[in-house]
Amino acid sequence: MRSIVNEAEERRLQEEEARRKFPKTDEFLAAKTKRSQSHEVLNDKINAHFFGAQKYDDEAMQALIGRFTATLGLQREKDELGTDFAQRLSDALVVVDHISPTEFFLPPPMQRFSLARFSVSVEELKAALDPARKGEPRSDMAKTIARLVERLGIEPQGEQELDVTYSERVGRALADYRKPLVWSTAELEKKSGLRDLGFTAKDMIEAIANPSGDTAKAIQEALDKQVREEKFASKDMTKVIQRLEEAADPKTVAELKLERTDKSDPTKVEDAETKKEREEQIHALEASEKLEDVEKARKAVEELNEALGKLPESANDKPDAPASPDVVSNVSDLLVALAAGAEAAQRDVEQQQAADAQSRTAVQAAEAAEAAVDESAGKSDETKQAEAETKQTEMIARAGPGGPGTAGTDEEGAGILPVSVDENGIYEMLKRKAEAAAAKAPAASPVAA
Repeated sequence: MRSIVNEAEERRLQEEEARRKFPKTDEFLAAKTKRSQSHEVLNDKINAHFFGAQKYDDEAMQALIGRFTATLGLQREKDELGTDFAQRLSDALVVVDHISPTEFFLPPPMQRFSLARFSVSVEELKAALDPARKGEPRSDMAKTIARLVERLGIEPQGEQELDVTYSERVGRALADYRKPLVWSTAELEKKSGLRDLGFTAKDMIEAIANPSGDTAKAIQEALDKQVREEKFASKDMTKVIQRLEEAADPKTVAELKLERTDKSDPTKVEDAETKKEREEQIHALEASEKLEDVEKARKAVEELNEALGKLPESANDKPDAPASPDVVSNVSDLLVALAAGAEAAQRDVEQQQAADAQSRTAVQAAEAAEAAVDESAGKSDETKQAEAETKQTEMIARAGPGGPGTAGTDEEGAGILPVSVDENGIYEMLKRKAEAAAAKAPAASPVAA
């Protein structure tokens, strides 16, 4: 049994020596390493938080364009220029504004779609489609219908085809083109978010055609303002998001303690409420760790009792009998667990002592300051009293034991009335001593001769 305890004690001493050489900073080091690994992501987050609203946010503009075109019912083709895409969007809006979707619910005989709907004649359309007649004046609507006819691949008018028939054929093709598009321009502006920004569909098309123009810049500024307002709209919502993130990825005690001084994420809300919540989490985790240590100690005691029950009698009779590795391990685990509990208790005591020491230091400093004031006042009183006594002594010395006749003749004492004071009999004692010395003097002179 003695060898078991000795081996366990040796292991404990070795572990304690190792802890002294390498302090327990592993948890804090791991916490700092984890924060360092996410430094790049955090830096991007900080830049987006503080500077994203002050720079040109191309993603926000692209998102707005995407919503606008998706709501309208068209998509940009590959390698299509911005001006061509804007022209196609503008032509589609013309069709949306001139053909109501409610007409598609009418019986076919009542559905009348023709060029007359767009105020364009067959002759004007032919002139717009004929390259040889480019010099002839044409209306903007005729140009729009001509582009749609070419894009939709509508066959030109046949030689025997009447103008009315051709007009209705083109009108029917434009109606079919209208069916998958947005219900109305007003709905397009509402769903895409343009109305909230204070812009129209035509403004959006102009911004697509000229991304560096004034209209595009105005829309971008409105987007930036909207982002800023949404970002700082609700502080409580930010706290809720922080709590959800912490619940999804719980932090250790070391990470929580590191947050007390290391404010490396300025995007997080830090106020009295969040600080209180962090301290509560730290106390809860520390209490949980202490309970785990107690549980380990209890289990170690149980295992030790079981191991001791299995020891042979020879091991109990012989102090130096070798113990089995399992028994040594169990005893060592017990000692380690108990040592951990003792260390935790010691840390608590040290923290309490440190707090008490700070309190005592503050009290002593206050008392020292008060004593200094009192001492200064006391010294002042003592100095005055000493000066008065010195003056009184000088007056007595000038007076002397013989009365006024033996008083000093210095200028300072000339105006002082000498008074003989011999309350303690000092002068009488000195007089007797002088007489005794004079009486011994004659007797000693013959011997000297």
